[in-house]
Amino acid sequence: MYFATLIHDELYKELIDVLGVQRFLLFRSEIDLHTIDKVYKAKYGIYLSDDVKRIYYGEYADALLKLLKKEEIPDIYQHSIPLPLPLLLHAIEP
Repeated sequence: MYFATLIHDELYKELIDVLGVQRFLLFRSEIDLHTIDKVYKAKYGIYLSDDVKRIYYGEYADALLKLLKKEEIPDIYQHSIPLPLPLLLHAIEP
């Protein structure tokens, strides 16, 4: 939930910090970007990839979207603590 909120805040700033969004997507792509994408959809009602398409364009957008479309890494290989999605989504409900 933490990284979904950070990425959302970076995307919706008045002046978008392009390097901030890029940094979050690159660093989390090997770890838990699929989980972040699911939480982002649950929390904000839109997929992270749709927000990226809305804000960025061209080759830069294509590169970021490729990170979002990578295969999901099984929990056993993730560096973060694996948490079942229903528990994770329940934790972000108001």
